[in-house]
Amino acid sequence: ADGVGSPLSVSIIIMLLLLLDKVEAVVAVTKAVDDDGCVVGVAATSDVEDDDEVAFGATAAAAVVGFVFTVLMGVAAGIVWSKIHLKKNDVQKALLFFSIQLILNALWSILFFGLQNPFLALIEIVVLWLMIFETFIKFSKIDKIAGNLLIPYLLWVGFATILNASIWWLNS
Repeated sequence: ADGVGSPLSVSIIIMLLLLLDKVEAVVAVTKAVDDDGCVVGVAATSDVEDDDEVAFGATAAAAVVGFVFTVLMGVAAGIVWSKIHLKKNDVQKALLFFSIQLILNALWSILFFGLQNPFLALIEIVVLWLMIFETFIKFSKIDKIAGNLLIPYLLWVGFATILNASIWWLNS
């Protein structure tokens, strides 16, 4: 059952708390622009007087979110790996998809931040989202909890896709 205390509910609540931390009233929205005048990011702040505090808050939030996703994905992969003696071929396929989506995740950062190419990054992040979804399906067939642990990551990448598309659109 997916009650309030289920792993799915707990992981969604954790993500909501991270996303909604200190969101009392948005009083300023700023666009980050690179040297060529292309929009590379958007930030919203509330009741912050110091730019260093904004930068630290964004960095700290990103670190926490990254840590939480690493833990959730690691636990999910560990659960699937633990079933290898029961469903060897299914587990191997699922972990192959998991590995591919990890590579695609790293590639997105290179395309978006390194090459500063929001269009290629947008194409790639759509493929990444599809690969995460397929990993979710494969993990769920092996162990429902393992699949459910990927849902916040799937939602987050969906949100990142919207941001990526918005940045590409603003720059075209």
